[in-house]
Amino acid sequence: MRPTSVLIRAPFIKGMVHEMDYIKFFEERGVEFIKDIWGTCHDVRLGSTPLVIMNESMYKGYKYFKLYDDSRDWERYWDAFDKYNHCIGIVKWNYGLEEEEVYRRGNYQILQDLDLDYKDFRSLVNYTAEWVENIVSGDWKYVACFLGLLADHLSASGNYVKAILKKPMMLHEKGVRKHLVRQLDKYIDEMKCGKIYLEGTNKFSTPDLIMFMEHVGGLELKGCLEDGEFWTQSLTGTYEGEFLIERNPHICKSEHVILKASENEDIKTYVSHLTNVCMLNSKSLVAQRLNGSDFDGDSVFVSDNKIMMSGVDRNARNATNP
Repeated sequence: MRPTSVLIRAPFIKGMVHEMDYIKFFEERGVEFIKDIWGTCHDVRLGSTPLVIMNESMYKGYKYFKLYDDSRDWERYWDAFDKYNHCIGIVKWNYGLEEEEVYRRGNYQILQDLDLDYKDFRSLVNYTAEWVENIVSGDWKYVACFLGLLADHLSASGNYVKAILKKPMMLHEKGVRKHLVRQLDKYIDEMKCGKIYLEGTNKFSTPDLIMFMEHVGGLELKGCLEDGEFWTQSLTGTYEGEFLIERNPHICKSEHVILKASENEDIKTYVSHLTNVCMLNSKSLVAQRLNGSDFDGDSVFVSDNKIMMSGVDRNARNATNP
C-alpha cells in the first residue's frame, strides 16, 4: 500500500500532510501561483516543481528564524538543517482500508457520561464477554488470534503454545485452559475499567482539505463539508448516516460528537483516495469539542454504535451558550 497521509517531524516542523492533486485543483480555479508567509510566489501549474504545502502552525520555527523577515529566514533554516545533519522523520502513516479494525478497545472515558440505563449499558460489553468465553472454551479461531498463532512470522512462545500448535486438541486439557485464563486475567481486569471492544476504528483527524486548499490559493472559503458533516470511507465504501466521533482524553458529555457522513464531487475528485482519514467540517467547532484536538496526527474513534449514540446528549453542544 502506498502511503497517502504521513505524520512528519523535523526540527521546528511538526504536522500531518496528505496527498492531493493541487495542480488540478488550482488549474480548475484559475490559480497559477500561490504565495507563502514571506510573500514569495510558487508556481502550481502543470510541470512545475512538486510542492509540500504546510500551514504556518506546522512550522514552529517561524518566530525563531526571523532575522530578515523574508524568505532568507527559510533559507537560513535549511542551512542550519544541513549543518547539523538533521533529517525529516516519518512518525506515522495511514494503513489501507483492508487493514482497518472492525472493533477497537475503548475505555471508561468515553463511556462514563453516556445517559444509558443498566440494560443498554450492560449490552455494550456483550461482544467482549463473548470473546473471552470463546477463548476460555477453547474455540480454535479465537485462541489462535489471541495468542498470535496466525501471524505471518510465528515464533512459539512457551511450552503451552508449542503444545497447542502440535496438537490443537490440547486446548481442552485442563492445564492449558488454566494457562489461557491466566493470560486473560489482564484483559478481564481492564474490562472492569471500561476497556471493552466497541464497533469502530481509529482514524487520522483532518480538517476540510478543500477549504484548506481554497485558503492556500486565496480563494473564497466554501469547503466541501457543511456544519454537522464529516467524510471517511471503509472497505465497503463511503460511510452513510450518523456516526459517533470520540477522542481521548474525554472529560464531559459535550465531547460526544455525532456527525452525518457526507460525500460530493469535490470529495470524490480530490480526497477519495485517502484511507484511514476522518475529515471533519470546518464550519463548526468539532475539533474544539473533541477536547481541543488539532490536526497534527491526532486520531479520532469513529463508530456507528447505536446504543452509544442513544446515550449522547445532543443538546450538550450548546451547554455553554448564554
